[in-house]
Amino acid sequence: EAIEYVMDHVFGPNLGKLAHTLAIITDGKANGKKDPTVMAAKAREKGINIVAIGVAEYDLDELMSLTGKDASMVLTVKTHSDLQSIVNATASTVCKHAVAQ
Repeated sequence: EAIEYVMDHVFGPNLGKLAHTLAIITDGKANGKKDPTVMAAKAREKGINIVAIGVAEYDLDELMSLTGKDASMVLTVKTHSDLQSIVNATASTVCKHAVAQ
């Protein structure tokens, strides 16, 4: 449901020509009523890049499905406190894919 909420309330229906990226930080285990893979695919169809960040006991297959099997858009850390260590890598990933569009 989080991806759908962000698409409806943050990105909205008219994205324009700018690059848009949604960073999802998760343990990789969906627990909502809606399949995040389906919602992520809808976001990608609208031109929204998705960076999936797995923390702790993440499910790599689910992270990969969020990005459309794009391993360059998946980052992982062992603990929540390790998130700070990938800030630069996350920014680099976002910027690299924004320029590529």
